[in-house]
Formats: sequence, structure tokens, C-alpha cells
Amino acid sequence: MSQRRIRDFIYLNVPRLHSMYAQVEGDAPLPVTDSRDEHVAHDRMYDKLESALAPALVDAAAVEAARAAATFVERPIVKVIGTAEIEDYERMIGFFDNYNKLGAAFAYAELAEPRKVLQAELDKPDLDKAMRKEIERRLHDLNNPEKLAEKLGFTQEAKLLGNLRMFASMFNPEGYEILVTSPRHAEVRYRAAVDKQWLRYPPQLLRTLYGGRSMAPWTLVGEVTLVPGGEGADEPAEGAARESKSASLRDPFREMIRTARGIERMFFSSNIGVEVIVAPLAIYREFALAPRAA
Repeated sequence: MSQRRIRDFIYLNVPRLHSMYAQVEGDAPLPVTDSRDEHVAHDRMYDKLESALAPALVDAAAVEAARAAATFVERPIVKVIGTAEIEDYERMIGFFDNYNKLGAAFAYAELAEPRKVLQAELDKPDLDKAMRKEIERRLHDLNNPEKLAEKLGFTQEAKLLGNLRMFASMFNPEGYEILVTSPRHAEVRYRAAVDKQWLRYPPQLLRTLYGGRSMAPWTLVGEVTLVPGGEGADEPAEGAARESKSASLRDPFREMIRTARGIERMFFSSNIGVEVIVAPLAIYREFALAPRAA
């Protein structure tokens, strides 16, 4: 007798679920009679859909980096099981804005006890003048959070933080991505571009529950849309320009669009490994139930 399994859905894109279910199963989605039953109906639809898709699913554990682009051109639906990392760009923009302030606050809190000890020394009535002056100097330094943070390595150059904020704001201002990596081929990472409205948990709760990185494997199922550096990633070659007496605005404008696109794709590429962009259908944690006692 096979073990029963539970899927705790982190994410389920309902419009994609309905569309794929209708095409694969050839009938209407399961009826939902009550809003309280909505998640139950969608979970059942998904279970049925994944079973139907099983022959077409590419197992990420079998995909090597060199073959990733060619594999997903022919078979774009992938299933990845591995450790998950959450990358919340909107939250990171807040970090960039407050990074040095946070560093100063951490440094100040870190040295609370040394300040307390020095203050107790300073309160002694029999303290000589030279020692009092030295303790006052040390206390002054410990009460300067910005200087403390810099000394402890808790700060970054303001220009660097400003540039990082500009990149995130320009290229992915509201981005919320879940990166899932199969342990079999850790050089290939699958980056799911998540639409936050279909998360089953609010982003803040996910951070609290998982700390930004899953302890146990998560499963990602979705459609591969881009393999940076793979087939179709380069801009198309231009044909020979035809002779014309009139000026063209379209050609230089298109060239600027392609240049901007190239810069933008740099933001999603990695030199450490291949990062495959995925339009996710579902992300879930799956575990087996212990068999019932006789």
C-alpha cells in the first residue's frame, strides 16, 4: 500500500491552473460551491493536472547546464525539487535605503554591555582625573553609532548602496522570486518569477516561517521562459539596409530598445551558474504521512 502524501502549497497560479487543466483534461474546471472550498478545489485540480502532465514534465535533476537551453526549447514544462531561496526585491530596496542605519543600530546594541561597564567605572568617586578623561573618551566613542558601525564593518559605501537601489528599482522594483536548485545539478538554478497575489502565505509570514531559505525541499512546477545565454537569447541579426532618401526614426529607436534589453538581461544572468527563468504554476512542500495504525 502506497504512502499518502500531503502537499502544502506555497504558491498556485489559479488562472494558469484553469487554462492548463481545461486544455489537458478537456472539460470545465471542478465546480466551487463555496468560497471556503476554493483552495480545496484548486488543490484537487492541480493534483489531477500534474498527474496528466507527468509524461511531459522535465525532471530538473536530469538537466545539465550545457543542455539546459536545448532541452527546454523542446519541452518547456519543468519540475524541480530542491532547496528554495526567497528573493524579495521590494524588501531589498528598503534594505538599501536603511542599510547603514541598521548597521549603526546593531553596533550600538552590540556594545551596550561595554558602555554599561565604563559608565559604572566613571561613577566611582575616587577615580583620578587622567583615568576619568580616558573613560569619557572611550564612552564618547561607544556612543557614536555611525563610527562604531564603520569600525565593526556594519556599513557600506553610500554610493554603492545608491547604485544597488537604482538597479533594483529600475530592473525589478516589485520582483518576488523563488529560487529552487536541484542538488543533482547545483550549477543550474531555477528562478520562479512569482505573482504575489497567488501566494498562499503573505510574504511577511513566509519570511517568518522559513527565514528566507527552506530547510526541507520545495517543489517547483512551471514553464521555462528564458535560459540566459541559450537559444533565442541573442538579438536577431539585421539584414542589409535598403537605400532610402528619407530618414528613419524606427531603426535607431529599435536599436536603443535592444541595447536596453541587453542591459536588463544582465540583471538576470549569473556568472556562477545557469539561472533558468520559470513562469511558475505551483510551488509546494510535499511530505509523506505515516501509515495508519492497524
